[in-house]
Amino acid sequence: MLGAEMTGHPWVFLDQCVRHLLGVFGGPTLTRQLVPELQPSNGGGLFLLALTAMLFWRARASDGKERHLLEPVFVMGVLGWILGLKVGRFWWDWGLPAFLIWLARELESQLQNLMPFDSGQRLSLTLALALAVFFGIGSDRDGRWTSNLTKQYLAQNDPALQGWLPENGGIIYSVDMTVFNDLFFKNPTAPWRYVLGFESALMLPEDLAVVRDVAWSYGDLRGYDPWLKKIRPQDRLIIPESWLPTTGLTRGGNIAELEWHRAANGWWIGRLRRP
Repeated sequence: MLGAEMTGHPWVFLDQCVRHLLGVFGGPTLTRQLVPELQPSNGGGLFLLALTAMLFWRARASDGKERHLLEPVFVMGVLGWILGLKVGRFWWDWGLPAFLIWLARELESQLQNLMPFDSGQRLSLTLALALAVFFGIGSDRDGRWTSNLTKQYLAQNDPALQGWLPENGGIIYSVDMTVFNDLFFKNPTAPWRYVLGFESALMLPEDLAVVRDVAWSYGDLRGYDPWLKKIRPQDRLIIPESWLPTTGLTRGGNIAELEWHRAANGWWIGRLRRP
């Protein structure tokens, strides 16, 4: 309540939070129609193995007692894991951090019994773990740190895109939030708007229905029909290739009302056919 009061518009803030929740989960939706962070977690298989190993180690210790499993941090981890099987954010935001804290405390307790504070073994173990963490975080596996070096952004001043980005007062129609993220932060003062911006639950109901219909049909182009009926000459429809059906999209092909340009990163930009 104090946080809501500090916004200066407490009732509007609380009303928006409730409407946001209803917009995210309201209506008949399948799991694949939700954003990834609201989909179920996979149960954290590898982490559960580490947790199980610690529980067995804990049971063999001289002070191993069941009451340690009733600690609030452990109970919080269990609840987060269970609820995460429904919505992954419960696991990633609550269960996993709680279990990490519990594991850290248990490791500390066990290592204090096995290694004296001034033992050279403790120093060696610390250095080995620090080196493993350094290599793990610093490695460029799957281009984690360098993938954006070759990424091409769509910019207003790009001569190759003249006439293909929206015109003044236009609207970008897209079912992928990546389109907004890439375009908005590269073109923050552009004279166009986005039908899908920071959050799909904040969309107009009729536009949100299009997003979910396209997700329902695995990207079937017929799901875009409501937008095609109201698109204007200054508007653009952008379809990332990841949202296309297996048949693909050819220039001027499956959506005949529009003419197409394949831009960077495999984005198809469609505009109304011009005379």
